[in-house]
Amino acid sequence: QIQYIRSFLEEIDRPDVGRGQLRLGDPSTSVTPQAAFDAVVRAEASGDELEGFRTFSSGICSACHFPFQSSIVGAPDLSTVTERLDTEDLIEVLKRGRPERGMPPPSPVLSDEQLDHLIKYFDWLYQNRSGLMAEWDDRQAGRSIEWRKLNWWEFR
Repeated sequence: QIQYIRSFLEEIDRPDVGRGQLRLGDPSTSVTPQAAFDAVVRAEASGDELEGFRTFSSGICSACHFPFQSSIVGAPDLSTVTERLDTEDLIEVLKRGRPERGMPPPSPVLSDEQLDHLIKYFDWLYQNRSGLMAEWDDRQAGRSIEWRKLNWWEFR
């Protein structure tokens, strides 16, 4: 039986047969939940807040943190971070990370200007959270994912 499984896996691994790529949301479009959130923020934010979002989405933060939810690695929702931490504590976390909780310090190190922009973005995100969530939900309408029904392999 193992030989048959191996043959099957080798067959579906051929590029002309299928691709092992999970597609989130509506399979007829390439818009992911993260891309929908990015579109909402880019349409609504401006100035320093938008610069903070650009720093956030460059991978320094967005590699672990997702909008309006804790991530699979346990990174918290940052849309409420300015409610939980004062500015001084937030700067400390953004500079040094929280290694004891699995958050490394940012790399590359954030400049003072980037720190200021990030804090303004987080504050803007918190102040506009309910409206942004509603807009994000609207963009995600019909894109719910039922993981148990999702094929792990997509055939062409």
